[in-house]
Amino acid sequence: MYLIRLALLKHAKSCVIIVSLGLILSRAHAEDYGQASSLDKPSAQALIAKFREASPASAYYLEFTLNLIPRHADTTRIPGRLWASHNLLGNIWRIELNPGQLNEKRYIIQNGSNASVWQCDLQGTSPNVRRVSLLTALFEGSEISAFDLQMPYLYWPDIQVLGLSRIRGRPSYQFVFKAPSALALESVPLGGVRAYLDTQYNAPVQTELISNLGKILKTLTLGDLKKIQGQWIPKTIDMRNELTRNKTQFEVNSGVLGLELARSVFNPADLPTKVIPPLQTELTLF
Repeated sequence: MYLIRLALLKHAKSCVIIVSLGLILSRAHAEDYGQASSLDKPSAQALIAKFREASPASAYYLEFTLNLIPRHADTTRIPGRLWASHNLLGNIWRIELNPGQLNEKRYIIQNGSNASVWQCDLQGTSPNVRRVSLLTALFEGSEISAFDLQMPYLYWPDIQVLGLSRIRGRPSYQFVFKAPSALALESVPLGGVRAYLDTQYNAPVQTELISNLGKILKTLTLGDLKKIQGQWIPKTIDMRNELTRNKTQFEVNSGVLGLELARSVFNPADLPTKVIPPLQTELTLF
């Protein structure tokens, strides 16, 4: 699954915190084994349920960079902060981009069966907090949205198992999630998501956003991983726009797990209120 949520996926011997973007390679084509898959429908439903239920054992904090990489221009680097936790509805994040700058943007991203995003722009005397579309780009020029990071498509009811594939050298189950009708009304109508889930780690290797005409719009790929405090965290996640060939890379620079955070950190009404990040001495550098 992508990313773009950041979820804690528990496997028998390892834990993976998924942010969901990775090194975008030249078109990684998956070999489709079709009926060779040993994943029957009940097993597929159980696997997806694991993803839905995955949540961090405790809150955590990451510092990252959004690398905006247009096809025909220089790279722009946007610093960011991410606080993550879990509530009764699902995983929840607070994201701040360009903190302390005039064009700073803040978000609360609530995942679950009724995923929601609140955005706060700090320009002016009275910051404006409002709900925005899941597909809204997190920053001007960025290819990454809350939808990519939180993967709300895992809650869509219309799921098809395509079989066992090999993507980027890893055996992966291939799923297609059909988009609800409401997303067909977006400016770029979304027909569904194809996801490749690693058979060993239950982690998304790659996902593709597909238009209602069957064309791949964007490809998200999980990149390098780093282990901190006994848990695997993606170091890089790439989102490539297949129409423009522009790319955005979500690059984690440092982080700390095992935090206790006040509820107000994830309250949309409190987005205008500054949250003090952990000390740099508390962070593990990537």
